[in-house]
Amino acid sequence: MLIIKEIFLAAGYRDANGQLKSKSMQATLQHHEKLDGTGYPLRISGEEINTVSQIVGITDVYDAMTSDKPYRRATTPHEAIEYLMAGSGRLFDSNVVSVFTKKINPYPPGSLVKLSTGDIAVVDEVIKGLPLRPKLRLIKGTEGNYSYEPLDLTKNHKIIIESLVYNID
Repeated sequence: MLIIKEIFLAAGYRDANGQLKSKSMQATLQHHEKLDGTGYPLRISGEEINTVSQIVGITDVYDAMTSDKPYRRATTPHEAIEYLMAGSGRLFDSNVVSVFTKKINPYPPGSLVKLSTGDIAVVDEVIKGLPLRPKLRLIKGTEGNYSYEPLDLTKNHKIIIESLVYNID
């Protein structure tokens, strides 16, 4: 929720006294609402949900899914993006999902990732509009004797990123 607070501050959604303006309060109230009316607390639907609330809602869902919780491990960024895309037009506004998924960078350059092949790779370059299909360098060898092989996931559709890696054993 820190991101949302920073967005409110940067976007001028606070008045001169530091209080949330009405649009901010509306976004806070409505960010759990869904287009199909299955959200809460008001169970409103469609255009009754303002755009800022929808942006905050999608951001909140992505953050909640990709963060560890006491009761479950975080899902991978690509699973969270897939969830948002699957809900596009039903739970979430299609345009907001489209813009969000084009702007989010789940695997920034320098990230270590585990691939569906079991290999570990480092992200070299994220292709604009294709954040789940970056250019990588496969890490081969053992500690002190690593080599790297290029792998472009935009050209190899059989391999996917399974997870972020925080160290190499």
